[in-house]
Amino acid sequence: MTLDGLRHAASFIQNPSVQRAVLSAVDRANGNLQHAQANIETWFNSGMDRVSGWYRRRSQLIILWVSLVLTLAINANTLTIVHHLASDRPRGRR
Repeated sequence: MTLDGLRHAASFIQNPSVQRAVLSAVDRANGNLQHAQANIETWFNSGMDRVSGWYRRRSQLIILWVSLVLTLAINANTLTIVHHLASDRPRGRR
């Protein structure tokens, strides 16, 4: 793999913003293939950090709403449940 090969491969990328990012990473490498690889890895990792943060926040919000709706739908009262569990004798013992 060479920098020219990397530039050529980047020309086949359909997404213009991704193509621009890859070409920018190659251009900033100053002719060093390892620097180009490090630049692309840094760009990819920062993008994945943003996506995983967005996903985590989004999934937490969805879980909150689902749990709230389920709690209201079944009319769950934590104190009543704890009271029944604490005062009920196990079945089978007398």
